[in-house]
Amino acid sequence: MSRETIITLDNAKDIVQWIDRPQTRYLNMNIINDVNVYDIYPSHSITLTPNTERFILVGKMSSSTSANIAVNFIISNQIHRKELKINKVDSTSENYELLRRLYAKQMLSELSAFPEKNKKRILDIGLKYLLVSNFTSILVLETLQQHIEHKICPHQSQLELESVQLLRTVAYKLVEFGLYNLVENIFRHIVNLRSDEPQSFRDLALLLQESNSETKNLIEISDLFKKVIFGEWDKRYSEIEVTTLHELNCFIFQFRQQQQILNSIDNCPIRHLPVVLRIVMIWNTNDTDVDLHIIEPTGEECYYSHKNTAIGGMISRDFTQGYEPEEYLIRKAVKRTYIVRAKYFANHQQSLTGAATIMVHIYKYYGQSNQQKEIVTLRLSSNKEMIDVSKVNFNDDIQQISNNRVTNNQNLNTNIHLYVACDGCDMSPIKGDRYKCLFCPDIDFCQSCKSISRTNHNSTHQYNHPLLCIKDSSEYPKSVYISNRS
Repeated sequence: MSRETIITLDNAKDIVQWIDRPQTRYLNMNIINDVNVYDIYPSHSITLTPNTERFILVGKMSSSTSANIAVNFIISNQIHRKELKINKVDSTSENYELLRRLYAKQMLSELSAFPEKNKKRILDIGLKYLLVSNFTSILVLETLQQHIEHKICPHQSQLELESVQLLRTVAYKLVEFGLYNLVENIFRHIVNLRSDEPQSFRDLALLLQESNSETKNLIEISDLFKKVIFGEWDKRYSEIEVTTLHELNCFIFQFRQQQQILNSIDNCPIRHLPVVLRIVMIWNTNDTDVDLHIIEPTGEECYYSHKNTAIGGMISRDFTQGYEPEEYLIRKAVKRTYIVRAKYFANHQQSLTGAATIMVHIYKYYGQSNQQKEIVTLRLSSNKEMIDVSKVNFNDDIQQISNNRVTNNQNLNTNIHLYVACDGCDMSPIKGDRYKCLFCPDIDFCQSCKSISRTNHNSTHQYNHPLLCIKDSSEYPKSVYISNRS
């Protein structure tokens, strides 16, 4: 405040009185009666900002007894004491979550100053007072908040202090927020720590693919996918290669990398298999049983003991050990709403992070040009808990062509498949739906011949080979078929 303002307002006397007024400052706190009150925020070693007359004391105490405490103040360099009685804790208080976060923030501050010392303290508190589940979840959020605020990733030396479960929890939340540049170092560190787990390589491959706007790291991405598909892993991770193969084919389609891939592996499993709805659930703790449940618009539920539904929905095997993933697929969705749920059965492992954290990827029109993606990260705490993760609405006509897609030929009839002949009746071009054999790279049928599925030419095609219905050939890159035919 300037001198001119003071004179103009004629309030110099008030200013002087305010400056001369004794200021109250918090010093510390003592416990009078014999009650368990511990971990006060701020701790005795920390003082709040000088001349702070309002402050918050946060601690933990028994919910069944009251506590008598004495708060010490400094007023004009003189110590004063005020005794207070705290009634038993009311866990329904609207300020409960705020107090827990303040407590965690203080602990995080001390952890940053003395990482090794406070890491042991965290574990000791968790084991003694059973605070692991509640505390570490807040710790992760506070750590994450710092990462976002300062746009940094934890230093390598700090990463070594964290468990893999805690690293995955932070990484999954960063992925949900789209902060891919902060996640890469965490996932690469997890690969070094857990090279015996295929999920480590899959997580890194998907991250690099998601953040690959400038077509970098294409060879590394394909190598990571192939390591998961062709590697020898513990039986706990069986069938993860099926999910990863689907993702590899999507990667090939997205970045037109079919020729490089086909030169290095057998081209039999290379088939672009788009689906209208794909849901993948992963989690961060080993030896954990989390089940994916999908309630379809018909009311039918698809889950581990009912893997196939009447409208074509299917779910992968149930992972009761290891990490993940569990996957739901439906090639042609019906209208209305799909409900995504997760059921937490058990965690057979004692971990720093306590309960499991799940990350659910929800794809609409997976592997197509109009693909949509949603990521949901949730923390499961109660055993046998069923929670709603998300809802997926299909209120449109389930079209494979995006409404905003621009074509060079506005008069193109999407029901005519140019340059594609039927191998049953020799119709050229095929009109209407096109049915392509998934096992034979150069076999196509029209609507009339698809039920017979016999060719007029010498071919290895069999009547029971699966056929892919294609509404619009322009939606699929010609390079994929050219590569297969060659």
